[in-house]
Amino acid sequence: ETQQSGPAIAAAVASGALDAGFSNVVSIAAAYKRGLPFTFIAPGAIYASAAPSTVLMVRSDSPIRNGRDMNGKILGVNGLKNIAQYAPAYWIDRNGGDSTTVKFVEVAPAEDYAAIDTRRLDACNVAEPQITEMKPIGRVLGKPYDLLGEGWMIAGYFTTRQWADEHPDLYRRFVSVMRETAQWANRNQD
Repeated sequence: ETQQSGPAIAAAVASGALDAGFSNVVSIAAAYKRGLPFTFIAPGAIYASAAPSTVLMVRSDSPIRNGRDMNGKILGVNGLKNIAQYAPAYWIDRNGGDSTTVKFVEVAPAEDYAAIDTRRLDACNVAEPQITEMKPIGRVLGKPYDLLGEGWMIAGYFTTRQWADEHPDLYRRFVSVMRETAQWANRNQD
C-alpha cells in the first residue's frame, strides 16, 4: 500500500492498519521518542554522497544558485517536519540563506516533475527515481543530505515490537528477502 510520507506510514503501522512500513529514520525516531514501540527490522535506503539518492533540484533555467537565492521561495518535500524538510532547511542556512523565509509544502514524489515544470515550486527535494525523470527539465542545486554525512541510513522497514515478537518466522523471512533484494540491486544498479 502506498502512503504519502513517513508520518502517515508510522500512523498506519501504529494503528495496526499495516503490519510493517517503510519510512525515514527521523520520522520513526520522533515517533519512538513519543512512546510508540517501533523497531527497525531491515535497512531500506542508504545515502551515499558519491551517488546521492536524494538531491535538491530546480528547473534548468532557474536563477536560483545557492541558499540565499532560496529566500522567500517555495520548496517541495515529500513530508513536512521530517528529514525531507530538515535537511534542505539546514542546507539553505549553511549556504547563505534563511530557511525560515522558505515556504515548505508537501508534494507527492510522483508530482515533483510537474510541480517544477509548471513552476508551482521553485525547488524540490527529489529522490530517485524522480531525479532521473527530472533530468530533462531540472538541475541539481545541492546535496542537502551531505551535511548529515557521506553515508548513512535514510530509511528502513519497521514494525512494532509486539508484531515482531508475535511473528518471528515472518519477520525472519522478511529480513532475508530484503537482504537478498538489496544484494541483487547493488549488483544490478542500472
